[in-house]
Amino acid sequence: MSNTLKSKEKKIEKSKGFAPARFLASILNGEVMQKEVFLKNISFLIYLVVILIFYMGYGYYAENSLRELMNSDEKLKEVKAEYVTSKSILEQKKLQSKIAETVKSTGLKESLESPYKIRTEESFFKINN
Repeated sequence: MSNTLKSKEKKIEKSKGFAPARFLASILNGEVMQKEVFLKNISFLIYLVVILIFYMGYGYYAENSLRELMNSDEKLKEVKAEYVTSKSILEQKKLQSKIAETVKSTGLKESLESPYKIRTEESFFKINN
């Protein structure tokens, strides 16, 4: 009878306390690793740890890629703005009035007559050997 009394007292001692706290305590003191369930599933647990490591690595990779994409997007916006500015400056310089002003200092004058075609016969350009 004393044997059954001792086993009841052990059950009462084990049942005391909050369940997650007991589980944490059993992990910290190493009792969990001695159980058969843990030993049977150790390969699965290793598999889960490897998957977790890959998942964390992929998260860092994705975050880094997103950061690079945002930097590239900002650079693209800057280059587009520079392109628009350069294009507008070029359009201003291409105006006929601006060209006439720039060339005036060299002594050239703008022609007031419209251009015309000079027509010749094809025989004029043939070389007789």
